[in-house]
Amino acid sequence: AASGGTVIPAVVAQVDAESGRPRVTVLQSLAGGGGACPTLDGADGRDRSLANILNTPTERGEIDVRVRVEQYELRPDSGGPGKFRGGAGVIYAIRVLQDETQILGRGLERFVFQPWGAAGGSPGLAARVVLNLGTAQERELGKIDVVRAQAGDLVTIMTPGGGGYGSPFERDMAAVADDVRLGFVTHEGARRDYGVVFRDGTCEVDTVATAELQQRPR
Repeated sequence: AASGGTVIPAVVAQVDAESGRPRVTVLQSLAGGGGACPTLDGADGRDRSLANILNTPTERGEIDVRVRVEQYELRPDSGGPGKFRGGAGVIYAIRVLQDETQILGRGLERFVFQPWGAAGGSPGLAARVVLNLGTAQERELGKIDVVRAQAGDLVTIMTPGGGGYGSPFERDMAAVADDVRLGFVTHEGARRDYGVVFRDGTCEVDTVATAELQQRPR
């Protein structure tokens, strides 16, 4: 199945208030999820086309420029459902601490066409870039080149997940339970995408409710 198709260096550029000199740093290299194959889930937060770069320590970037990384995690429900799940994308949120800050995000893809599944697998979630997520000022930025942000702004980058392989209803229920326990899939996503029901918000599968749900026409 298709990978997330995104490899993006998240770059911040500012002018130092004291010296007047430009300060530019790569905060993090971000990738979408890998596509699933006939025997394996896709890689989470990694893309097969980018295999030689390690994560940058968050504290290093926060020393170099005036930003704060408020979120850096795998993106729940982003991997395409399937017998083998597509890899999860990532969520990366940057709080800007200085006016006239530029955030560069070249290399983002798959905002319109989701990473497709194969052999009955479902597509992964598309990419998003959002300014001030969860506030009255929330705004979808779409595919960006440069974002000019002010102090207090929150820029959230969500990379796409990979496509799934095979029917999601053929996925082993124990694997779905593991996905929920580890945060790759939410309880709602497990019910909606895999037809698996859990008892009272736990990671224990309700086999009777699951069998009933999976037998319904769809």
